[in-house]
Amino acid sequence: NKVHKIWAISEEKSDHMSHVYSHKRAGMIDNSVRRLIHNPIKMFKSYIKPGMKVLDLGCGAGFVSIGLATLVGESGEVTSVDLQQEMLDMLQKKAIKAGLSKRIKLHKCRENSIGLYGEYDFAVAFYLIHEVPDTGLFASEVFSLLKSDAAFYVIEPSHRVTREDFDKMTRIFMDTGFVFFQEPYVPFSRAVVLKR
Repeated sequence: NKVHKIWAISEEKSDHMSHVYSHKRAGMIDNSVRRLIHNPIKMFKSYIKPGMKVLDLGCGAGFVSIGLATLVGESGEVTSVDLQQEMLDMLQKKAIKAGLSKRIKLHKCRENSIGLYGEYDFAVAFYLIHEVPDTGLFASEVFSLLKSDAAFYVIEPSHRVTREDFDKMTRIFMDTGFVFFQEPYVPFSRAVVLKR
């Protein structure tokens, strides 16, 4: 079916990053159909207030970052993190076009480290964790970046991540110190909101 094909992620193989979604396919996951199904403003508006500092982990070409930048307002900031410079370059062009570039800070991470310091009010990892080589290390780093009581919204593709694997991943985050907050419905996905 046509909608399922939109979500069918085919990875491009490379030496050490075969698990990472290629920037060459960014258009497949940033399109008008997805914006209707996964509208970032609708999904995150109850968690974000103007002036917040938020993290978009695995931001890709900016599908979520642009919506987050709208929600944080002029006094807020979105730090968009990705492993691929090409994704960050695409996001920068979108942010400039949308008039939101002053609200979005781009950060290129390493494969095994986010590499940021500071305290954030909210974080999201949309279709990322199944690509992370060490979930426990990632969980610890995210935990250290969030303020007390900050929300961490995790969304994974249900066609790639089984319920069992998603529950294991959630337990890893909870073993790090996160607490369960809620399990929102996200189409074609598995999702959980955790609190620090």
